[in-house]
Amino acid sequence: MRKIIYLSLVVLLLTSCGETKNFTRGENYPKMYEAKPTSILIMPPINKTVNVEAKEYFTHHWLFLCVKKGIM
Repeated sequence: MRKIIYLSLVVLLLTSCGETKNFTRGENYPKMYEAKPTSILIMPPINKTVNVEAKEYFTHHWLFLCVKKGIM
């Protein structure tokens, strides 16, 4: 019985390793990258979790990404 389970796991592992095509953001969302907005509105997050610091973590995360992209 164990041999069948091991064999099925190995077959599953080997067949799941297929080649995938990498898509760029421009290919997935062409209209978003064609538009050139002059300003953006970023709404503050609403914390509905039990983690008290989730709002601050999220705010710092998107702020870092905006600065990195040159938006702010």
